[in-house]
Amino acid sequence: LFDGLNLLSWQDRECYLIESPRKVQKINICDLIYIYKKQKYAILVTKAEEIPIRKSLNQVLGELKREEFLMIERGFIINLYYVVKMEGSEVLLREGIRLPVGGSYQKEARAKIASFWRKRL
Repeated sequence: LFDGLNLLSWQDRECYLIESPRKVQKINICDLIYIYKKQKYAILVTKAEEIPIRKSLNQVLGELKREEFLMIERGFIINLYYVVKMEGSEVLLREGIRLPVGGSYQKEARAKIASFWRKRL
């Protein structure tokens, strides 16, 4: 049976494409909780898995080109949809994840989180 609604919502979801010599994979952007740096890799963290890609965090952030992604330290990018609170030099994400916010990023992070929430209240 053809379900037009399912097809539409499936096409509607925005994805991030990962391509390497060995595999090609897409991740729904809304499933991406945060991204961290590990050696030469950016590790994309979803509820289900951690996916390493050989790119810098700045490269990934540039490719995402979306307002909900914010660099909070040289080693971390977060998805603002998952933020529960920011307190001092730490941000708390859903799933109980705590990440450090770098000193030079704190003021901007606090302002971006607040304005992101205000737009959606």
